[in-house]
Amino acid sequence: MIDISKAFGIPSQKISGFFQQPGVGFYIPLYQRAYSWDDENIRQLMEDICRGVQTMLTKEKDTAIRFLGTVILVTETDKNQIQPQDKTALPTRIDKVIDGQQRISTIALLSCVLYQRIELLRHKVPNDPNFDGLKEAIESHLNLLRDVFSVDLNRGVPSRKPIIIRGSQDTWTLNGPDTHYVSSVSSFLAAFIRSVITPRSAFPSISKQTLVGKNLKQMNDALTEVANAHISKTDDFPPAWEILRHVPQDELWLYERPELESIVMQAEQQANLMTPEQKLVCELVQLFAYCYYLLQRCCFTVIEPVKDVWAFDMFQSLNATGTPLTAIETFKPLVMNKAERLDGNFKGSLSDIALSQVDQ
Repeated sequence: MIDISKAFGIPSQKISGFFQQPGVGFYIPLYQRAYSWDDENIRQLMEDICRGVQTMLTKEKDTAIRFLGTVILVTETDKNQIQPQDKTALPTRIDKVIDGQQRISTIALLSCVLYQRIELLRHKVPNDPNFDGLKEAIESHLNLLRDVFSVDLNRGVPSRKPIIIRGSQDTWTLNGPDTHYVSSVSSFLAAFIRSVITPRSAFPSISKQTLVGKNLKQMNDALTEVANAHISKTDDFPPAWEILRHVPQDELWLYERPELESIVMQAEQQANLMTPEQKLVCELVQLFAYCYYLLQRCCFTVIEPVKDVWAFDMFQSLNATGTPLTAIETFKPLVMNKAERLDGNFKGSLSDIALSQVDQ
């Protein structure tokens, strides 16, 4: 008899815990539509995080949590279903993304933008023992962000691979070139990882005419406002000194660092006469607060059915009652799942050809 109480695992996971599972990669099945989040989705996400940081400064700080939606995953028990594949480069565990790929992909891209901004600021930190604590805090945040956009296989070159790939387009590869990643999100992640591990390498650029390029620019523009909060002093994001007054320092940089707190508080008093070092520390505090809220206060509800068919039932139930997906988009996963179970291959099958004609 089926124990329904154990058919679905439905915990809520903070973003850091969701992505930082050792050896776990996410696989988007063939039937899923392409990455499609637009400027309105990105704007809403960036504003939600900014408002969340603001809430952390109020009496309601304990309720400053942001739910980013539901993710449905099924752990792939037969890795031969991951196609195309390099058998030497498969993650330890592969979770098929039945629903939620837009959110997962966007968070991975945002982590790259945050990583790049913090890494560029790291090179501006004075070579002075008084700033050793700041360097340590920077490295801690970079390590957290690295685990959001990449999975570490502990083998291959590079050992880190894009944390998410798309079926029939991308291949986790041990030592192969980045051209094995074709889809818009995974190809950028692969190029970004390569720049991170290559000394003195420039971060990748991407055409702003592409959807991923537009979204990256919009994220970067929003983070510019966050980084400049100590100068602009608007209501959109708090300046560093207000953050330090209300947010425990262990949430920003592991433990209290009075030498850095002193620099920030002096910057408040000096206003337009801030030194370059004061501006640098303020900018990093603001970015750290943004990172903290994203990784530790934002969460997914993660549903992990133990059987594919239950996952597709839930996917259909969640999406068929709304407007984002068409009828054919909720029907197509069922056809593909059936074809894969019966024939072992949907790509190029009569079902694939027929559904392509319907799409056209």
